[in-house]
Amino acid sequence: RALDARPPSRCGGKDMRVTQGFLVKRPRQGHALSRNRRRFFVLQEGFLEWFVDDAINSVPKGYLLLDGASVKRRASELVLTRPHDPTLVLMLCDGQAESVLEQWEASIRDILERTAAKSAEAMRPAADMLAMRAEAATAAAAAASAPVERAKAEVKAEAHAERAAQVAQAWAQAEEGAAIAAAERALALDQLLEEAADRALAARRSEVAAGTADAAERVAVDATPPPPVR
Repeated sequence: RALDARPPSRCGGKDMRVTQGFLVKRPRQGHALSRNRRRFFVLQEGFLEWFVDDAINSVPKGYLLLDGASVKRRASELVLTRPHDPTLVLMLCDGQAESVLEQWEASIRDILERTAAKSAEAMRPAADMLAMRAEAATAAAAAASAPVERAKAEVKAEAHAERAAQVAQAWAQAEEGAAIAAAERALALDQLLEEAADRALAARRSEVAAGTADAAERVAVDATPPPPVR
């Protein structure tokens, strides 16, 4: 990434120019649940952008256009404001000297002085570049996430298919179990009917045997000769 190569600003013979480095960024307005983040800042001609680390060829985490912006020191903070944009508050990282904020302030003021002298038309390239970069980052993120989304969809489809097979197997087992239970109930009913038939036949045989005995007894009585008359 090409950085501005203009001569450095000086204050009391000391180089006050800085174009990139780590600072701590406070959550911007509307991000109350966030927390302070250590970010790598890069100052360009017309805007300030920041990254997760010093791999500045990656997608920026955010940016602030500097046309119409203002900067001021507040205790150990650097406050950048721009109409209609959330306020950007920068702080030192652990171990950094106060002079680091002084260098950033001087560099940003240097940019602001030059951008203030430029027309809105002259500042358009910076805004257009940021817009194109945002579109490219969005497209790259979508392209990168497409294989992941496909893999997720495949895993989900496989899980659904496996679950459907498990449900079908459970239904088949349930139907098989129901069929077996029905067959067992039918067999038990047949056995009960057979036992009832056997009991009825035995009772009928007993009745027939008893009737036969009664008939034989009556025949025997009828065949007995009467006693002689005296």
